[in-house]
Amino acid sequence: MPHGVLFRGNAEADIRQALIRNGLIRGIIGLPANLFYGTGIPACIILIDKENAQTRKSIFIIDASKGFIKDGNKNRLREMDIHKIVDVFNKQTEIDGYSKMVSFADIEKNEFNLNIPRYIDSSEPEDQQDIEAHLLGDIPKADIDALTNYWDVLPALKTTLFGKAKRSDQYYSLQIDKADIKQIIYQHPEFVRYMKEMNQVFHDWQTKTMVKLKALEPGFHPKAIIHDISETLLNTYAGKALIDRYDVYQHLMNYWTEVMQDDCYQLTTDGWKAQTYRIIETNNKGKKLIRVGHVI
Repeated sequence: MPHGVLFRGNAEADIRQALIRNGLIRGIIGLPANLFYGTGIPACIILIDKENAQTRKSIFIIDASKGFIKDGNKNRLREMDIHKIVDVFNKQTEIDGYSKMVSFADIEKNEFNLNIPRYIDSSEPEDQQDIEAHLLGDIPKADIDALTNYWDVLPALKTTLFGKAKRSDQYYSLQIDKADIKQIIYQHPEFVRYMKEMNQVFHDWQTKTMVKLKALEPGFHPKAIIHDISETLLNTYAGKALIDRYDVYQHLMNYWTEVMQDDCYQLTTDGWKAQTYRIIETNNKGKKLIRVGHVI
């Protein structure tokens, strides 16, 4: 539906209020703009579910408007975007700026207005400019603190790169030459250890997956195979620091679409061993010409 049904007044407001009071709306999912042909406006999915409607006291809202990729003159949901929506909704996972369980009491305070930005703030934080840092140099403490998720994993690297500025505790100074930043990070023991751990995570998944793929026999279902190995990949990277498991999932799905899908359909028909066969053609005089050794 268009987003207008979530907040317009008059008869639509009466219908919306009745649906909410009767507990019929289970969830709302906001989608990106320019997704459908014929219109550039964003749409939303409203999930109506009569089961357990009488006991329902809240609505689960997802703002998935930022998850898409440009595809020509339209936007398109990637496999990772769809999977994340499904996972978050099924597990009712609340994520800041993405999803939230909203009680009927909060909705009633907003006069039964279901406009998604009223409940989920998905706006990008404004880039704060520190005039003193621009004029006098050094790095604002707020900018360094914004990278906390990195420093939680690589605490010693922070102290290697930055030190408190002499003029104020609210600023940091770079401890090394700018040209050496990349090399020092790559060679730092904490970074080396982290990369070794992540490589091992992938290697373990790769080893298990190779066993499954090499054991495939003609007649298997390619869609079942990609579902199995992609779900295993998602689970493998669940909770891994500095890694978005859905990004990793999308790399696999891109490879599936571009290469692996065709290979699997070929395998399910012909198996692993390529067979030679003879192609027989007829020339204009009616005589048969035989070509030997073509492989499919």
